[in-house]
Amino acid sequence: MSKIEKLPSGSYRVRKMYKGKKVSMTFDKKPTESDIMVAFSEKINTLLNVPESAYRLSFEDAIKKYVELKKDRISVKYQKEYLNLNNKFSEVFAKKDIFKMKQLDFDYEVAKWLEKKLSYKTMLNYYSMAKTVIGKFNPELKLNDNMLPEPPKQEEDYIPTREDAKNILDWFRLNCQQCYVAFWLSIFGLRRGEVFALEASDVDEDGACRITKDMVEGLDHVWVVKEPKTQASIRTIYIDKELAQLIKLQGYVYRGGTSTTNKALQRACKELNIPKFNLHKMRHYCCTELYNMGFTEVDIMAYMGWEKESKVMKDVYRHSRLKKDKLKKIEIAGALMGPLKN
Repeated sequence: MSKIEKLPSGSYRVRKMYKGKKVSMTFDKKPTESDIMVAFSEKINTLLNVPESAYRLSFEDAIKKYVELKKDRISVKYQKEYLNLNNKFSEVFAKKDIFKMKQLDFDYEVAKWLEKKLSYKTMLNYYSMAKTVIGKFNPELKLNDNMLPEPPKQEEDYIPTREDAKNILDWFRLNCQQCYVAFWLSIFGLRRGEVFALEASDVDEDGACRITKDMVEGLDHVWVVKEPKTQASIRTIYIDKELAQLIKLQGYVYRGGTSTTNKALQRACKELNIPKFNLHKMRHYCCTELYNMGFTEVDIMAYMGWEKESKVMKDVYRHSRLKKDKLKKIEIAGALMGPLKN
């Protein structure tokens, strides 16, 4: 925090050091840290004879800078989404100096979205990105979502059941040997990228499975193997010994296109008359099974490779609670009607 000095005249002064020299700034009213940062940048760049455009940061440039700063921490999927969303804001908002931006500027932008009748999900994506980027470069501005409409009632996501998992695993064994191991591993909660990056040398015959890599799609649409984005993702789990021995016997985990397994899964769901879901939903299945078995939240987080409670866990808790509530209500109905039928 900068030290702010109130002068007898009623104005405020802030002094900072730059390369051994004291730089003084005066303000008519008590400045925020953002005000001080902007004024200090202007002062320094004026002294260095740097053009004003060099230290102004528009919203659209802030997005690009954010992606560049975070490219090793956020997935390529989100990098693409951020850069694509950059073109969705109005020109006035995109060119706005992020250090001078106010809540009212964002409210005007939301009003335009409402006028265009954009979906709630689209508006929420825009808001989330704006809040993240502005929070990074201008933390004094805390964007709120008061102008956004109420979220629509969400349809319940389908989470595969134990019976689904068994039937689909049997289907892969008989109809798609290429993807059999990949689907089997997904039952143990591995992410798709973790499955694709796994090598036979990462698996021991006793079932120990070391997860230290992830496969992601780059901005150039080329899939590459890299370190997981969080330390929690680096973990060792145990898989079925029969599966481990099969991996060691064939000498590899998966050889095929990145979309092949999901396409085969869609075919399996259709032939087995199971609601369609993608491979990632098997993480939801795994988390649900662990939750229903009575494992603690800490155990589940460590096993699944989460640093903090994820949306998947929240969805699973909600799904399991609703299911238990339904079963309890059915039990109550039976208890009420049972004596009357005897």
